[in-house]
Amino acid sequence: LVLATAKDAATARAALRALPAEPGALPAPPGEFPLLFFAARAYSLVGEWAQAEKACLRLLNTAPDFAPGHLCLGRVAQAQSAWPEAVGHYRTFLDLWFDADDHNRLVRAGKTELAAARRGGTGPRPVAPSTRSSSTVDHTGDEP
Repeated sequence: LVLATAKDAATARAALRALPAEPGALPAPPGEFPLLFFAARAYSLVGEWAQAEKACLRLLNTAPDFAPGHLCLGRVAQAQSAWPEAVGHYRTFLDLWFDADDHNRLVRAGKTELAAARRGGTGPRPVAPSTRSSSTVDHTGDEP
């Protein structure tokens, strides 16, 4: 539960210490992929991009149509200035949620981040999904 609700780096680090050292060692039966998603979010929150990427990739291998996983991987790529990869994952996210309401915070964030990635990162940079800042895109609320 702490992993899913971490809103700051200190809480995320504490939750991550309880996990296996490698995201590949996390259990991922079909019904339990949220653990991988929350681990990816926590690794992103503390800036451990390689670990976040591993958790996202494992998540998407388990559930390739889980749209928030593509949004998360897009943010990881964008944080590392891997613009083409970020654009691809943001597009996949939006394609999977093509019928989602534009009032959905994640859809708005995905569109904003896709536009920034297309410009090579000018504009608001993505932040970890569970944080809030008045100067960044709001990524909270609609995630599992």
